[in-house]
Parts: sequence; C-alpha cells; structure tokens
Amino acid sequence: MRRNNAELSRYRTAVSASNSKRFLATFFDILIAFILSLSLFSIGDLILTNTSTFKANAEESSTYQEKLYELVEDSHLSTRENGSLKHLDDICDDYIYSLTLLSLQKIKPIDEISENTYKNIKPLTSDTDRLYYYHVIFKKAESDNFINSSYKDVDSYFDFFVTEDVNMYYVKSDEFPILNDNSALLLDDYLVNNSSEGKKIYDTIHTDYLSVLNDSIDEFTTSYKPYIETNSHFEDCTKKQLNLHVIVVLVTFLLSVLILYLVLPFIFRDGKTISMKVLGLAYCDVRGYEVSWVNICLRTLFSFIANCFSLFLIMLLAFGTEGTYFMQINVLGFFNLFTAFIISIVYLFSSGIVSLIPRKVQKQSLTDILSITYLKNAKEFYSDEVRHFKNGK
Repeated sequence: MRRNNAELSRYRTAVSASNSKRFLATFFDILIAFILSLSLFSIGDLILTNTSTFKANAEESSTYQEKLYELVEDSHLSTRENGSLKHLDDICDDYIYSLTLLSLQKIKPIDEISENTYKNIKPLTSDTDRLYYYHVIFKKAESDNFINSSYKDVDSYFDFFVTEDVNMYYVKSDEFPILNDNSALLLDDYLVNNSSEGKKIYDTIHTDYLSVLNDSIDEFTTSYKPYIETNSHFEDCTKKQLNLHVIVVLVTFLLSVLILYLVLPFIFRDGKTISMKVLGLAYCDVRGYEVSWVNICLRTLFSFIANCFSLFLIMLLAFGTEGTYFMQINVLGFFNLFTAFIISIVYLFSSGIVSLIPRKVQKQSLTDILSITYLKNAKEFYSDEVRHFKNGK
C-alpha cells in the first residue's frame, strides 16, 4: 500500500516510451551491467588469486598434477613435452619411425638407410614400444595395483596387439612384434619418397596403434589405483579453485546489477538507470505516483533475471572453454547456472513480446507489469513544459 505522503509523479501525463527507446534502454543497461560486472570480476579475481588460501590450494593442485604426470610416464604410455603430455598422434608417428628403422637394420646395411629421414630416431626397444612396455612389463610389476587386470606374456601379447587389420605387416620376434621385410621396405619408401603403397601401410598401422593406445590409456586411468586416488585429490583441488572463481563471478555480477538498477535509480530518482538518463526516460507507478523503493526493488529483481544470460559470456571471456564447466555448477544445491541462462533468455524474449501487445492505458514490458510501473518519455514531457512556460501557462 502506498504511503499517505507519496507524491504524484510529474511524468504521469507524459506519453509512454516507444518500443524502440525501450529496447535501446534495455540493451544499453544490459551492456553496461556486463562491462561493469566484467570489470569488477577482474578486480575481485585478482584479489582472490593473491589470497593465502587460494595460493595454498593452487600449490596442492600443482603437486597432484605433477604426480599424475609421473604416474603416466612410469607406465610409458606417454611422456611430457613442453609441459604437457605428448599428443597421441605424435606417439604413433614415433612408433612407426622407430619400428621401421629397427626392421630395416635387420635387412639393409646401415649406410643404405636414409640419415635425413631417420635423424634423431632410435630403433624401437621394449622400453620405447609403449604398448609392449605397458602390457608386458608395467602391468606385470604393478598387477596388485590394478583393478581386475592381468598382464600379457610375449606370445599372448602378439595375439593381443596384432589385429587382423595389421597381421600381414608383422612377424614375431624375441620380444615385441616387428615388421616383415616387405612391409619395412614399403614403409621406408613412403617415409623417404612418399610412395602411395607405403602410405596405406603407414595409415593402417597408425590407426591400429592409436586405437590400442587409447584403450590402454582408458584402462590405466580407470583401473590403476594410484592414478585413480591421485586424480581424485587433483579434481577436488581443481573444483575448490573453480568454485572460488564462481563465487567471485556471482558476487561481482550481483553487485553490478545492484549498482545499476538499485543504487543509481535512487540517485537519479524516478527509477532512472544510466541509459534511461541519457535517453530521457523515467518511471512512474501505474497509479501515477512517483516510483517507490518497492517498485525499484522489484525492477532490480526482474532485471537481475533478464541479465543472467550474460553470466555465460563473462565466464567464457574470463576462463575460455572452462567457462562451460561453470554453467553446470549447482547453486543452492539444485539450481545450476545453465538453467538461469535459459530462464533469462526466455524472460527477455517474453518481455519483448509482451511490450508489443496493445493495452488500455499504455504498453508495458513484462518487467513493467511485474514492478507495477509505466515507462515514460521524459524528454517529450520536458519539451511540453518549456512550451507551456513560454506560452505563459
């Protein structure tokens, strides 16, 4: 109920704001809130990352990540290169070059092997054949640390590794499978001269090795207990860091909305935001009185809903593709940010549709209806005032 000392709004007789001005005001307000939120987040996140709690958690996370790298390197399934694990395609390429060189040395004199092609390449060994080492040596030594896993002996490894797709290219050796003479020569011709027949062998072996390597990595990450335990600790630390970032995003976003839609309208009066001040727009309540704190608070609430979609953009700009992770985080235990994103889009679209519907008194957006206000064209009102004053009225 309105207070007894409430005054009639000076804009009660002014014409309603056009839809084009309403759209511009909404667009610029959302843009200003977005920029302000991003700026406040930059400051807040800088403060966060320099706190002792965050630094301690980041150091702990780095320790667990280092341990994960060491575990993977111990298995020989991959190795570090430039601070991260080597790309699987590069591992397959290395395997083929090393395997071809080893096989060639058994059938050709060393001086007939291209030095340029195999520069810095070493013949394959039981240690550098990653799949052989993992399945025959590592899994045997670490069998107690695997969940439902068994190692392969040399004979069964050949049957396990050499599938029907590549069976015609391999022969058994004392340790791991090697290329037969014809395949080795054809592969060498491809690596040196880019022959088409050798390329087919290269592509087939590459695809097959990559497939088995992927399966082995999946087995290692899901069955090797030391990796599972370390990865669990690493994920906990990572989630703590990400959750702290999310808190900063939400707090700074809420703060920017409150500044733009609650604080400034009380300073400018008549519910004006920055864009409304510039465009010459103002609010009065539906009874013609000046807007009250209740009207402004309601507008702030529904403007917050309308602005929620920009949270996704803020997170993408701040964290890149990791920003998509934040959208899945639950707020209050059941409500995730992606849901807020959808609700915001639907609300904005619905509000725009409602503002196009003719009404008895004047058009209103959904936010206007819910906050019990009318949006008026204050500039036109001022021009009428000046004209009346000049006419002596």
